[in-house]
Amino acid sequence: KRTEELFRQISPYVDAIIGNHPHVIQKFEMVDSGAVVAYSLGTMNLSLSADYISFENLPQYSMALNIYIDEKQKAIKKVTASFLCAEEDCEGYVRVYPITEMIDALPDQSEKILKDVNYLLSIVKGGMDIENRIQIQEEYILWE
Repeated sequence: KRTEELFRQISPYVDAIIGNHPHVIQKFEMVDSGAVVAYSLGTMNLSLSADYISFENLPQYSMALNIYIDEKQKAIKKVTASFLCAEEDCEGYVRVYPITEMIDALPDQSEKILKDVNYLLSIVKGGMDIENRIQIQEEYILWE
């Protein structure tokens, strides 16, 4: 709640506020001032084999926020999200892949990846239920 209130106070003075601390993807919104607010994009800088990680909130995923600007109006015209997934190899190296590559490389896990992406998209959209199951794609429209 404190974070949301802070974001609302400063949003009239900025075009975008992007957070990243909790290491998991959190909601996105466009506030009344027209500012983009992304509470957390997730993270790709920690070992997925760490004992303290809770996988309930899918920390292996992160989000690239794509903000498209109308050059003539100098205003945001569209915001999309691209999801990324981290995989740790047996030597402890973490590699990050777009989900479009993950689903091609791991066809036996395609249903799980699709379920994860649907869950993540519902989080990003503020807990909204996704009416129709979405398909794997490079970008998902968040605001237009």
